[in-house]
Amino acid sequence: MDWNEIRVSSSKSMSDKLFDEISRRILSGELPEGYVFPNEAVLCEELRVGRSTIREAYKALELSGYVTRSKKGTFVNSRLDILSATPIKQAFVSADSRDFNEFREVVEVRSAELAAERATKEDIAALQDIIKASKALYDAGHIDDVAAKDMEFHRAISKMSGNKLILSVMVIMTLAWNKGVRRNFFHAMTHNPQIFHDMYSQHEAVVQAIASGDAERAGAAMKAHIGCVTAPLE
Repeated sequence: MDWNEIRVSSSKSMSDKLFDEISRRILSGELPEGYVFPNEAVLCEELRVGRSTIREAYKALELSGYVTRSKKGTFVNSRLDILSATPIKQAFVSADSRDFNEFREVVEVRSAELAAERATKEDIAALQDIIKASKALYDAGHIDDVAAKDMEFHRAISKMSGNKLILSVMVIMTLAWNKGVRRNFFHAMTHNPQIFHDMYSQHEAVVQAIASGDAERAGAAMKAHIGCVTAPLE
């Protein structure tokens, strides 16, 4: 990695330039998850700057969720960790139920439509495996794991959409789902099995619609599912 390629901007400090360039390289994948940065002495020599400049840039990157610093060095975080630290996640967490659910419907209905157009046979099989696993987990009484499988199901569909922005938004949304009301929804299944069976049937309907290749049908199935599972949370 040639650190001498840091872009020049007369209106910014060197630490700001470093932050902008490093964050750009992380988001582009040029600096992959787990990448270990040069130690401060090496970077100072290459860039001809003081250690305080490097430390300021690293600190800003850490606070923004891009990197983790430890005695072993400075490492690039996983994409999931980076997304979970972004301001947009805070917007989702602080949103009221109506705004959250309306936005969720917009994203997930379109996600299902695109998945119907682009999903492979392997994708469909993976979705079927997820809902079968959720049934086994429910039967075994592992409600928290059922909730995790539900998030996996929705993320998988967003990935099948083939749209990276939809997937990124879905990752953040599912992280924001872990509120008390959502936990209460899943734990209510222990007392009311019909809640799970309804959700399971709706998941099956979504998978069947995606497998049919009918985008309109897939979108309608997802909209019906979201309407059913979000109504008790509002």
